[in-house]
Amino acid sequence: MDFKPIAILALALLLFGCPGQKWDIYTNEKFSVSYPAGKIEQTAGDEVFKVSDGLCQLTVTKISGQPSFDAFVTYIKGIYSDTEGVSLASEKITGSSAEFRVLADAEEHSYKAEIKMIPCGEKTVYITMFACAEGWYDQENSERALGSVQCK
Repeated sequence: MDFKPIAILALALLLFGCPGQKWDIYTNEKFSVSYPAGKIEQTAGDEVFKVSDGLCQLTVTKISGQPSFDAFVTYIKGIYSDTEGVSLASEKITGSSAEFRVLADAEEHSYKAEIKMIPCGEKTVYITMFACAEGWYDQENSERALGSVQCK
């Protein structure tokens, strides 16, 4: 048996790695985010973009008419804190972004979400949420997606 082709394949995988999950970029006139490829479920309206792989979902929502980013962040934080079945696990708020880790129980299932909010243009806030069923959460994908969020 000739092991040369197998050795070449093994060497190529060691040097270049295994093919990973495909990533794409969603962009509009004001905003962009990288996301793991999946089934695109929405690309219009206030919920400007939604993609899912069946276990996790990335959603981008555009909220217009917000006179103050800080006031909007406080309002959203209050919703997370006051909603039954939802707990705010962590938060990081600056003048240019707000990040939350949220845990939720609904319909006998548990979910974990990382949320990043940024002001984008005059009186507009983009909310990006990476959420998965508990046990399927992928921290690396979440960090990569939310780390790519930016205004143009």
